[in-house]
Amino acid sequence: MLATDGVNTSSDESNAAFTIGRKGPRAFILAPTGEVRFMPGTPLWLQGHGYDLEDGTLAGAALRWRSDRDGDLGAGGQVLVTLSLGRHVIALTATDTDGNVATANITLFAGAKSYLPLSLCAR
Repeated sequence: MLATDGVNTSSDESNAAFTIGRKGPRAFILAPTGEVRFMPGTPLWLQGHGYDLEDGTLAGAALRWRSDRDGDLGAGGQVLVTLSLGRHVIALTATDTDGNVATANITLFAGAKSYLPLSLCAR
């Protein structure tokens, strides 16, 4: 018996039954990309998706958004959020029907850039 999922291959030459474990999902954050800075109180769209080899495209409650600062942000491929002041690590968690999970992260900054004055003194 030879089995493949397109990436991995498994074989068995015995008469005994065998199984190949199910694959976990993948999570992808589409927007925003990179380290984004924006003004506090500004609504921001978070967009992402999840995919699982067995389940296909994951949507709805299978996708959860979370901020390490503000907690749960909602479910689905697209959520509109208003984040509190400060640095946020945003996580999108995809869960398949087997309960396997995958997470993607981005870092966002709610707040204006601040610059400290520089003073040069001659000695």
